[in-house]
Amino acid sequence: MIFDRTSTIGVRQQDYRKFAQPRAWVRTNVTDGPVMIKLAHRNGVIQQATPEFDDVSRLAASVGKPARVVLSEAVAAAWSAGLRPGDQVPENAQSHRDGRKPITGSVSPDATTTPTTQEDRS
Repeated sequence: MIFDRTSTIGVRQQDYRKFAQPRAWVRTNVTDGPVMIKLAHRNGVIQQATPEFDDVSRLAASVGKPARVVLSEAVAAAWSAGLRPGDQVPENAQSHRDGRKPITGSVSPDATTTPTTQEDRS
């Protein structure tokens, strides 16, 4: 199709693979409601904890606050709840936002499949 519709005589192509750490979610509460915190983890140890921006945005819109304010509250709530890099993934963590339990394990860049636990196919 590119050759039929353009004057190009060549196209470069490169394949990419994504290696993702396993993920889990924990619900936290901020001043105006709940926000899910996404945990990237390895061997049951949190590597990164990030508020789900869709939750932050939706909550901010519903209460008339800037998203950055709700995001800051969510980061502080996650920290207060012990959702910090280096800490263990809590028992109440879900592997999906729909409530399944997390799968723990390590991720190897040379593995043919990545043991992820969710919606990271973006």
